[in-house]
Amino acid sequence: MTPIARDSRLRLAWRFAGWAGVAFVVVLSMAPVPPETVAAAGGDKLLHALGYGLLAAWFAQLHPDLPGRARVFGALVLLGAGVELAQGLVPWRDMELADLAADAIGAGLGLLLTLGPGGRLLVNR
Repeated sequence: MTPIARDSRLRLAWRFAGWAGVAFVVVLSMAPVPPETVAAAGGDKLLHALGYGLLAAWFAQLHPDLPGRARVFGALVLLGAGVELAQGLVPWRDMELADLAADAIGAGLGLLLTLGPGGRLLVNR
């Protein structure tokens, strides 16, 4: 595998955008949301999987090796667990293990997508 792009500004911008995505997910996860905003029962699970899948695919660009991607997966599962615990502490949200499962499935699928050419966006050509 070729080395990751050495342009530190690109890597810094990529990291910044990734962490902005993490902040976005956390804010949306903790905000009071009226029940009618979720189209169908369990429809939020798809949103969980999509959000964590995008984050996994994004951060995987910075970690082309398998151990690095395993750390990305672990970090996102821990993020999902932390968000669920935090949701259990506020009266306007509910802690759900099914949400954590959707987060983990999404992160895993996002990483699977990066096994092909889509996983080398930051690689020198």
